[in-house]
Amino acid sequence: MTGLEPPVDWTAVDRRGRRQDAVAVVCLTAFFASLVALTGGLGFVEGTAAWWALAGYLGFFAVLLVLQRTVPRMRRNAVRGHRFMHALREHIDPGPELRDMADVYARRQARLRGVVWLFPLPVVGMLLGGRWDRPFLAVPAAVLLALLAAAGAGLVHRQVRAARRWVADPPGPIRDVAPPNGLERWTGGRRLVGLVVVCMLVAFAAGLLAAVLD
Repeated sequence: MTGLEPPVDWTAVDRRGRRQDAVAVVCLTAFFASLVALTGGLGFVEGTAAWWALAGYLGFFAVLLVLQRTVPRMRRNAVRGHRFMHALREHIDPGPELRDMADVYARRQARLRGVVWLFPLPVVGMLLGGRWDRPFLAVPAAVLLALLAAAGAGLVHRQVRAARRWVADPPGPIRDVAPPNGLERWTGGRRLVGLVVVCMLVAFAAGLLAAVLD
């Protein structure tokens, strides 16, 4: 940082952040809609109940977006989130109010590098569990599902790269960062990857056993 960077238009950053929040809800809804169309279920519900569950999910996040723009406390928290996420992506100082938050968040994100490579595994499982007897519905759903999953993996990869850059060279004045707590140490890096892999293997074994016993 040279100290000569132009001032940031934080109002524009917040507007862009609200648009990105809305786009994220649309993309997540499309992802789960594709999942229901491909497999016929969502979590533990199937058929019409799965579509109702998806509608409830969409309604919840629609209400959440409205509350973020109308409830003062939620609005302030959303603005803070948009600001420090922009600072992280652009590698700029978010100001004294948000430096600690950005430092801790960047350290946590930087430990997720290995998790990005696990993204294809659940998608492969979804594709294998697809109802391919309905190709006119299953094929478009599978393509959309794969594209959205790839976009999500790319987004996480860029966030991790930005976080690692931040940890290596934090913008702003020299400062100490709060040490990680026990939960952070266990939910980052190789330990997190190991926990995710174990959970996937247990789920796969449970599904295989259920298929054998059926």
